[in-house]
Formats: sequence, C-alpha cells, structure tokens
Amino acid sequence: MEIEFDMAELHDLSAGGSYSVFSAGAIPYADSEDSTELSGNAVAFSSNVLNANVDGVQAARVKLALHTLEDRTTLGNDCNSTLTAITMTALKNCATLSLQASAAAASGNATKYVTLFFSI
Repeated sequence: MEIEFDMAELHDLSAGGSYSVFSAGAIPYADSEDSTELSGNAVAFSSNVLNANVDGVQAARVKLALHTLEDRTTLGNDCNSTLTAITMTALKNCATLSLQASAAAASGNATKYVTLFFSI
C-alpha cells in the first residue's frame, strides 16, 4: 500500500529542521470480498522511518488541512456553564475512547479496536 501526503498540511512544520516520521496502527477488514461488514479482525502495519530536513519558511506557506485541536474545541461566548460542562465532559470521554482504541490497535486486539471506533 502506498499513500502520498504533505506533512505540512497536517502539522505545523514552520520551525523547520530535521524530522523523522513513521506510521503504525491497524486496519480493520471484512472477511469476504462480497462483504463490507468488518469482521472484528485487523491487520497491523508499520511504515519505514522517513527522515526529512524541512524548510520551515516553505512549510509555513502550506495551508493546514486540519485545524488545531484548540480550534476544534473552542466554545462560543454564548455557551452557558451547563452546556460548557456537558461539552467538556463529552470531549474528555472522546479522548479516553480514542486512547483506548489506539492502545487496543497497537496491542493487536482488533475486536476492541472495532468496538471502540466502529460501534456507533
């Protein structure tokens, strides 16, 4: 499998310098070519390590495709204290589930990974 992306679209690399990047995780799959239903199994993967020297000035010119976490979790001024508390609890719960799913994927527990990420 191959994929191409611009790291500067995903992360702020404006500081420039030397970076080492890699990817690791698990990809869930269906047992049959005729099915799109996930089986609860997953294939673990890890990439090669890529070392890159990044030009910070050039990287700063690239528009970030994703907003920072802070941008995605800033509540409006019109949010009352009750809604703020509910929203913050929901964000903490999402972060907890995400960390659990990440740990399950890294440990090879594909059933737990599928349950946490695809049970909605």
